[in-house]
Amino acid sequence: MPKQDLRQSLLAARQGLSPAQREFAEHTLLLNLVQLLEAQGLLTKTIALYIPMRGEVDVTPVSFAIREAGGRACLPRTENKNAPLVFNLWAADDMLTEKDVWGIPVATGPAVTPDVVLTPLLGFDRTGHRLGYGAGNYDRTFASSAAKRIGIGFACQEVSTLPAEAHDIKLHAVVTEREVVMCIL
Repeated sequence: MPKQDLRQSLLAARQGLSPAQREFAEHTLLLNLVQLLEAQGLLTKTIALYIPMRGEVDVTPVSFAIREAGGRACLPRTENKNAPLVFNLWAADDMLTEKDVWGIPVATGPAVTPDVVLTPLLGFDRTGHRLGYGAGNYDRTFASSAAKRIGIGFACQEVSTLPAEAHDIKLHAVVTEREVVMCIL
């Protein structure tokens, strides 16, 4: 299936979750995520979250666990549509009044280099391939970063195999409400 058709299908699957299914799935997924970050000793690191759009999982509540453990939360910023993401420290009281070139709210703290990047996705497979919206910002970022790459999505977004191109960078893990899929050990 062509990537654009796959994107539409996976977006429809995500949006097809009922409010009750979504609430339960998000709550369980966030618990799985915090457990993974704790088990890997990553909660004390600098972790890039994201502001959800188009029905993506809202990972921003994890910022409380990060800060409580002594870590730092940051948010991505797209300054140029054809460049890697920039990450800015996100303080608990930052109101996110500025927006990037995509219109997504961004933090205004100092630029930081994350140790972990939580990444939204439309689809994933068990080998670590991720399907996003097609802009390539995360892949460009991953190409020049040593950060752990953790995909965030619902179990209904898993496919058996995703078409991969040379510029696609694999995820280390994917967290869903069902499980944590370890892709690169």
